Amino acid sequence: MNPKSLFILAMLFVAAAGLAYFSTRSGSDSKAEAAIESGALLLRDVSLDDVAGVFIQEGSDSVTISRDESGQWTVAERAGYKAGDNQLTGLIRELFALRAGQVMRAGPSQHDRLRLSDPREATAEQLAEVAAEEEEEADILGMEESESDSPFGTVVGLLDSEGEPLMEIILGTSPRDTQAVGPFGGAGQGQFVRIIGNDTHVVLVAESVPSASADPADWIDKSFFAPGPPRRLALGPAPEADAETDTFTPWAASRATADDDFTLEGEPATLSTGAASGWSNFLVMARPADLLVDDNALKGFDPAAARVLTFETFDGLVYEMTLTPEAGGNPSYHAVQVSVTGEFVEPEPPELPANDEDGDENGESPTADEILAEHQSEVARAREEWEKRLAREQDLARHIFKLDTWTFNSIWKTREDLIEAAPPEDVDGDLPPLIPDPAETTPQTDAATPAPAPRERVSVTTEPIAIPPLPTHDEDDEQAGDEDEDQEAEKQGEEQN
Repeated sequence: MNPKSLFILAMLFVAAAGLAYFSTRSGSDSKAEAAIESGALLLRDVSLDDVAGVFIQEGSDSVTISRDESGQWTVAERAGYKAGDNQLTGLIRELFALRAGQVMRAGPSQHDRLRLSDPREATAEQLAEVAAEEEEEADILGMEESESDSPFGTVVGLLDSEGEPLMEIILGTSPRDTQAVGPFGGAGQGQFVRIIGNDTHVVLVAESVPSASADPADWIDKSFFAPGPPRRLALGPAPEADAETDTFTPWAASRATADDDFTLEGEPATLSTGAASGWSNFLVMARPADLLVDDNALKGFDPAAARVLTFETFDGLVYEMTLTPEAGGNPSYHAVQVSVTGEFVEPEPPELPANDEDGDENGESPTADEILAEHQSEVARAREEWEKRLAREQDLARHIFKLDTWTFNSIWKTREDLIEAAPPEDVDGDLPPLIPDPAETTPQTDAATPAPAPRERVSVTTEPIAIPPLPTHDEDDEQAGDEDEDQEAEKQGEEQN
């Protein structure tokens, strides 16, 4: 074959290869566009029954929630602790409701701008640098979290029973951050989403997925111990406390029934008004902020400042809680370690009727044997329920919890804080009488000081004053007659005029 023929064949091969490349690319694009249709559900090809796990990663944080053999959802990063059903249900609902509002062509060169790059493909140094920048910006703005400028999005994957992904997506930024105008009423609404495996198109959805948190603390079940009303409470220093520097005064308080007031044990003292307020239900609203699971679980906490709270219930359960505050002043959290023991308290037997064999004459009232049999049956049921409750509480006690400090504000007090201040001493006997005793107020003469000489008496004589005599009765009548004559003359003169 001559060179000219070889050249022609080479050109034809190149043309055919180029045609095949562009044909394949066009077919791939068409397939991608067909895979994401505007208005379609993003997870329409995933069956909810096949979902056995969820994986989420944001930056260097990640969490895996999976269903164990018993059907319980657990958090892998928290030693298999049970996950909260409400949180997981909310996430699944949000994911399966995602609907493509607009499909746009956007390749890998646009992923960083839309915050759709995969954090699993980044190096540890890159993720650490992004995290440091976000933390610095949050400190400047005085916020817990700042709006991220990271190019990496949040990966959310639905897993099958083998842990393999059924579908993975990356949640990116919103049009607000890119100054883009979306189809949902203007800029700033919706969220960009990238489906893993599709590098040519992205989707703008109408709703975001706020439940997609990569923090394992957000996924643990938030229920806590439920001891019920306390019969006795006691607070004292932990064994690790420094006896030389810790001046805490322990205390204990108890009551006979749930309706009674608490009284301090030990030396007689009266609880101050409101001191026991909240003791009956201070654990009802307790919710763990997190679980402390690794070997350095108590890192950042101060065992020397720990306290031991003993909580005894009316049905025989005893909770011993070691409360360890964070190191430094004004701790925000306490590490809580709990041990639970107990002894079942059997209810008092009922009062039996006088006729302990036959009941009443009509046979309507139960006999003593029937009453005892019913009581024993109730005791057996109560014991069974109590043992189940003890086992459930002891299972929780395997973990170390992290709780907000405010949970223990009502009991984190010394004995001095609880005692009512003594009233002022009675000093009525020392007060002077309202009306002084003249004998007590007479000045006492000092024997060494001579008494003053008495003053000389002075006598004064005045001239007698003449007093006219009183008029007699005749003079009074004569004067009255003259007045009548004068009045009569005045009257006659007025008539003549």
